Amino acid sequence: MKTIAAIPTLNAIHWVAPLVEHLLLADDVDEVWVYDNGCTDTTADWVRNRRLMDKRLFLIDSKGMGLYEMWNDMVRKANEFDEEVNLALLNSDIRLPPDALSTMSDLMREGGYKIATVDPTISGLYSQHFRYWNPEMRKSYKNVREPFAELYLPSAPIAWAVVIAAEFWKDEPFAVHPSYQWWYGDDDLFRRAYARGGSICIVRGVGSDHLGSSSDAHNPRKQEMIESDTKIFNKMWLGLQQ
Repeated sequence: MKTIAAIPTLNAIHWVAPLVEHLLLADDVDEVWVYDNGCTDTTADWVRNRRLMDKRLFLIDSKGMGLYEMWNDMVRKANEFDEEVNLALLNSDIRLPPDALSTMSDLMREGGYKIATVDPTISGLYSQHFRYWNPEMRKSYKNVREPFAELYLPSAPIAWAVVIAAEFWKDEPFAVHPSYQWWYGDDDLFRRAYARGGSICIVRGVGSDHLGSSSDAHNPRKQEMIESDTKIFNKMWLGLQQ
């Protein structure tokens, strides 16, 4: 079984570089895919140079692709392997604690879930893996416990850092409906998984820090795309005609 982290990005080297370094050095990943969505900053050059030191890192040209088009491409590529893949779909503007993806992947598989997402209630900077603490110290923290998976419904997706069981979508034409451009694709992913019998979990104890909306500024069609996606989602999942 492989664990692969995939990161779509556009001109966010100040976020991408620390995230990639963290994944390569402080997590247990087999590959890291950086989807270059048309970067004009130093992102592509940095990834190429970093790959000279670690062949697990790959740069994928995705110029002109929409966000959810990239997500679907990530799922398709993950399913080209002859083994199951824990595929992490990551925003570029996040920070994660050590072993976040490996912990999420393990708990997702152990619980038979198809999607695992981070705990939105705690910061990645202070998310601890308690097994690394001194056992004597742990006695004074009676409410502290190891990270654990908690069943979660798809109505409010936490999608800036998720791990999916990629093979769950292997025989599907897409993981996210291709009609979505900018908004509601994460809702579609979660609801589509749930509708097909795939359960979802939050991994409590694995937090994150998320800047949020960091890529909106470059998109002059943002509002138009959100309005279009809202209509599609309301019709597709809520049965509302607009």
